[in-house]
Amino acid sequence: FDLMKYNPTAKVIEQIKGYERLQDYHNFVHGVTYKSDENEINIATVMNNSVLDFQQVAEGCYMGVDVGKKLRVTVLKLVDGKWHVVALYTVLSSDDTAGELEEIYNRYGCYRMVIDSAPDWTLCKIMLSKLQSFVHPCVYVEDNVKKPEAFYIKEDDNNMMLASRTVCLDSLVRVVNKGDMLFPRCDEMSEVRTHFGGMK
Repeated sequence: FDLMKYNPTAKVIEQIKGYERLQDYHNFVHGVTYKSDENEINIATVMNNSVLDFQQVAEGCYMGVDVGKKLRVTVLKLVDGKWHVVALYTVLSSDDTAGELEEIYNRYGCYRMVIDSAPDWTLCKIMLSKLQSFVHPCVYVEDNVKKPEAFYIKEDDNNMMLASRTVCLDSLVRVVNKGDMLFPRCDEMSEVRTHFGGMK
């Protein structure tokens, strides 16, 4: 059968407009494996932008919590169009984990907390009872590469945030590599750099 008859060159080229990432265009339109540096965080950029002093208090921040045996807490603030990571914490799971998270949230005058909701909902439920609508439990959903603008969807039920893993990570890579995220000079950055280097 004549492939060019059904998918002429002009149509193939035109389809690039439907994809935000060059890798997705090659993978889905051409059907070939394609790997691009645009999908990886440049660790040298992270090192060069680790210029902030670790702040003990602040106002007008946002807080992200990755839940596991150890909780990784990131506190960010938007300053003049750049994200400033003002503080990084590791919180050990304990009977007072929720109290520690609430204390960090209040100390940095946070507007919102986004907290990992899988696989266990227990901590999210406690944080929702403490901070109500200011907490957004988050879960990754299936990616839709044709609609990259679907960054997240917030539902009414429990303030749930549904996030496309690919879109979220691609956005992070772009922001970091453009130099639009500044990091603190602190010991926790060693682990952050390791984590960034292993992201796929």
